[in-house]
Amino acid sequence: MLTNRKLLCALGLVGLVAGGGAQAAGLVAAGNAFHISGSTALDNQIKDALLLGGAGVPAAQQTCQAATINVYTDAPFLGAGVGNITKAHQTTIVCKLNNAIGTLAVGTLVAFTKESNGGSNEGTYYPAAQLPLAFFDATQAPVGCSAVGGLAAAYYWPHQQAIAAEFDGCTGTIANIIPDIGVADEDPAVFNIGPQAISSALIKKLKTTPLFQNQFAIAVSMPLYRALQNLEGLVVNDDTLANMPSLTKAQITALYAGYITTGAGITSPGGAALAANPIFLCRRGDNSGTNVSADIYFLRNRCTTSGSTQMLQETVSTGSGVCTGLPAGQTAENNGCVWNAANITDTVFPGTATGDVISCLDVHSRAGQYAFGHLGGTSKFDDPNGASGAATEPGSAHFRLIAINGNKPTVEAMANGNYDYAMDNVENLWTGLAGNPLAAGTYLGKLFQNQTALVDILVAQPNAQSLAHVADVNFVGGGLDDGTPSAAATVPQTLAQVKASPVSQFTYAASGTVNNCQVPLIYNSGVTKEVY
Repeated sequence: MLTNRKLLCALGLVGLVAGGGAQAAGLVAAGNAFHISGSTALDNQIKDALLLGGAGVPAAQQTCQAATINVYTDAPFLGAGVGNITKAHQTTIVCKLNNAIGTLAVGTLVAFTKESNGGSNEGTYYPAAQLPLAFFDATQAPVGCSAVGGLAAAYYWPHQQAIAAEFDGCTGTIANIIPDIGVADEDPAVFNIGPQAISSALIKKLKTTPLFQNQFAIAVSMPLYRALQNLEGLVVNDDTLANMPSLTKAQITALYAGYITTGAGITSPGGAALAANPIFLCRRGDNSGTNVSADIYFLRNRCTTSGSTQMLQETVSTGSGVCTGLPAGQTAENNGCVWNAANITDTVFPGTATGDVISCLDVHSRAGQYAFGHLGGTSKFDDPNGASGAATEPGSAHFRLIAINGNKPTVEAMANGNYDYAMDNVENLWTGLAGNPLAAGTYLGKLFQNQTALVDILVAQPNAQSLAHVADVNFVGGGLDDGTPSAAATVPQTLAQVKASPVSQFTYAASGTVNNCQVPLIYNSGVTKEVY
């Protein structure tokens, strides 16, 4: 058991330098700090849910009292007035409670810390095994922070209430703490490979609560996207949904399994093929819930003890030989690596985080190479014209999302039951949890399903533009409530209807228990192909 694989050096108790002032030692009293580990894909939903407030948000859904919120992150400091909470690996939200939690009364000063140093298995294995991870310790003084200052309501998300003060660039204080609450992109049973593979005995130590469906997508490098558009007779360089190319699920499976290794293996119905360029894979480490999603959806891996097809394994050790940021005792295959320029020679690169997969796709785009991988459906590309390969090309996320079997990665398509590359995510609580930590876990398990927060994190792709540079307003990704017979809306759904009621038409929890290995079940029979 690698109990120290994410632990950082303890830092001394020193004052917080922020605008010349010093922060008092300790943000909250012992027992008033709660620690959340696991999925980075759920970070925005978690942070937005905790910060909900203002008009249209019932008091029962508002965790923090207005004008009492302070935020501390390790995200790079971008300057006064410029917040960076979405890029943090450690985020602590400190506020006075608007609703009682356990024995903590309204008005009690509390802290919620989300660590985002690894994947969903950190929200599964570690709570079950009661092993510590590195967290900001809100009972000690913050260290090394720079003052962003106050941020207005809706700075990050439409229903986020004002932040009195944000501090970025914090380096600690770091402590080794067993997480109270774990979150994961899938149910515990599928985290069954690697050094932290979960056993049936450990699964029994978890109370697992369904949250909502997280959308995933297949991303490709710009040269591959343009080549697919040309092969399929679409308008090249037009990034609207109408001109989005598609691969079949079988073709994508063959790419992951290594049966298709060059463009020559991808053909049109008429028999034409892409250029025989090698196709690179930009994936995540095995402990990532995003990687689990591709393992299950395309390969049926992790769902059976025999007959499954294995995803291509990392080639870092035999290619570039470079795996930056690998914790002691871990493998590149399980943990993933921080992207390094030398990794461009690796046929299969495993990233430790979403940003590393995006970097992999971006660099292969600039090099004129074919590459593909998997990302959350809210990952944004940042250049409307694609990568030119020039050193001055703006942006760092040059990739595009593709359709699967003609179904496009939008929440509208999810709501209509057409696009089903999504997984039911969960909250995991240790069965021995008690007192206020248990009360907090129960409270947050309901809060993280909040529909207002789900609508807040729906993400448009403003760079999905036509040749005339008109954005496609229907290109919106995100997550939806798991459909139920009573809650599922009639089809077809429009984007406006999804925003009013973000409910999926299919489920992975027909029996009430999440099982992401089952074939998704459509509740409504009138599934309608989305039209743009």
